[in-house]
Amino acid sequence: MIFSRIDHILKKYKFLIIVWDSYENYSKNIGVNNKVTFYGHQSYGHGLMQLYKDSDIFVFPSLGEGFPRVLYEAMSNSLPIVSTNVGGISQEVPNNIRGILVKSHSAQKLSEGIIKIINNSDLREKLINNGYEYMLNLKGQLNIQNNFINKIIDV
Repeated sequence: MIFSRIDHILKKYKFLIIVWDSYENYSKNIGVNNKVTFYGHQSYGHGLMQLYKDSDIFVFPSLGEGFPRVLYEAMSNSLPIVSTNVGGISQEVPNNIRGILVKSHSAQKLSEGIIKIINNSDLREKLINNGYEYMLNLKGQLNIQNNFINKIIDV
């Protein structure tokens, strides 16, 4: 489990866990429950956006995905990403460009990715800037496509 791999980090940082409420008892058992807050599932809206704003790193330890919208949300909120390299994630979040991608099923690799971002402020800034710039470009492309579609429909 990742908490046991990063106990030295938990002494300095607070973790906000949005979905993994099933691990709340585990955090109590290993004595880190005062450093980990479990929010459970969050619907899209102001509350979720505030959690992004209150965060420093977005960690996405998925075992299987297509491409999850939450990674777009994290980049749009200027968060560096540590994610498992599953599904289509590497297409939108290339490793060491817009995020740190690690092997799935490895708490060790996930914790190493978190530590890498904490210890390397230049890398952290690069990931944040690249991710945010990517989202601005994507938004611009979508606006162009929407304008084009609206013109076609109006004809």
